[in-house]
Amino acid sequence: MQEARKIGRCWNEGDHMEYGDDRAGRRGFTADGDLRDGVLYHAGLVLYREAG
Repeated sequence: MQEARKIGRCWNEGDHMEYGDDRAGRRGFTADGDLRDGVLYHAGLVLYREAG
């Protein structure tokens, strides 16, 4: 099984994060999310940090 790898860049403005796939010759994609009170809201998902 081939490992999936993300190549690109990530940046944030305050609590807002952006990711851009900048591979040459590829279609690429973008993603973003917002961090509020230690919780990441991304693409309709609510992601909590695992305890421990």
